[in-house]
Amino acid sequence: MLFEAETATVTAGKPSAVELRFRVEDGFHVNSHKPASELLIPTALKLEPAAVKVANEEYPRGAAFRLTVGDGETLDVYQGEFRVRLTVVAPRGESELRGMLHYQACDSAACFPPRDLPVVVAIVGK
Repeated sequence: MLFEAETATVTAGKPSAVELRFRVEDGFHVNSHKPASELLIPTALKLEPAAVKVANEEYPRGAAFRLTVGDGETLDVYQGEFRVRLTVVAPRGESELRGMLHYQACDSAACFPPRDLPVVVAIVGK
């Protein structure tokens, strides 16, 4: 899993949209934020408290993925690039938003232990 960070410039003190871009490596998938079963591990951001306040997190809809093993269960997953949209309120000046993206990567035959991907976004409030 890869995270692409860009500096986000927002209006200080007002709700602003910031998109976080993630990429799942070819041949793999991760469960969506709302997986097909409560037994599956959802993809979710865990953000640290900071000067930048997060008012809302909006995850994309997943895509149907049919397993080729077992009963051929259909999962709700992210593949390739996906974006999480945040609504933030940042102070004037430079700040950072830090946290982790918790996910579980799988291929067509097996799932791997859950991991946390560091997320750091520079935010400039003007």
